[in-house]
Amino acid sequence: MIFSLANSYSGHTLLSLFLNNQPQITHLGDTILEKSKKGRAYCSCGKLTIDDPFWEKVYNYTNYNEIENSIFDKSLMYRIIYFYPNLKYIQQPFSINKKLIRFKNVFGQFYDYMQKLFQPSVFIYGKIRIEAINFLSLQNIPIKIIHLSKSPIEFVASMKNRRQKRGTKVGYSNISEFSKVWLRYNERILKIKEKSKKCSVLHLDYSDFCKETEYSVKKICDFINVQFDNRFLDPFPSQQHLIGADSVILRFKRIEKDRSRSDILTDKEKMIVNKITSICSKKLGYVFD
Repeated sequence: MIFSLANSYSGHTLLSLFLNNQPQITHLGDTILEKSKKGRAYCSCGKLTIDDPFWEKVYNYTNYNEIENSIFDKSLMYRIIYFYPNLKYIQQPFSINKKLIRFKNVFGQFYDYMQKLFQPSVFIYGKIRIEAINFLSLQNIPIKIIHLSKSPIEFVASMKNRRQKRGTKVGYSNISEFSKVWLRYNERILKIKEKSKKCSVLHLDYSDFCKETEYSVKKICDFINVQFDNRFLDPFPSQQHLIGADSVILRFKRIEKDRSRSDILTDKEKMIVNKITSICSKKLGYVFD
């Protein structure tokens, strides 16, 4: 089981595009979730999902309405989904709550569908729900987490920059709020490691990923035991089915280089960020100035 986690849609989608070029992996994008856009989601094959026979079969085969109406909070965006069919975890019995049972049933249908296609794949989540964490810890499934994240300073600076562009004044209370958002995202990684006895994590800084892309992708390949291929450096897969709404087609015409905005934070603001995030940051390998 391989999870790919990123604080942002852009970072996560960028990472997924590289992994998508692995010939033994079938990328299934946002599969079940993007249909809530009423058919306006684009597949990387160039078609709207509503016009794509591949996605029509997926939606017809799985009980999509059940998972949409009863499990997923519409405010949360799950970005990428892969899985390896040889992991029989979906078939194993368990009992937690009704939501998790529905979770199991719908993904069980999806699992069956992918097995019928005889295609090896990998499940990857953009954001981790507590149901999935509990499920994995109960089943004692080996987990590999690819964690792509900005440093707390860069993350908070980016949030401040975004607010200021909208003409909103940013005070110390906002800096504290932004820091806690980073903390919530990244503490999930540590909690998953604590809950699972078979968990390994590869931490990648988003800035480093953009600056040293080939090196970072090679590290990912080593981590998930996949042989590196130069095709991984072309983030424009067109033959496989990746849903990323308009972003894959419109936003990722090129690799968007990460721009450091840390200089827009004052020394006082940086102190606030460091005070809130320092313990988690050190565990994740970030070093403060």
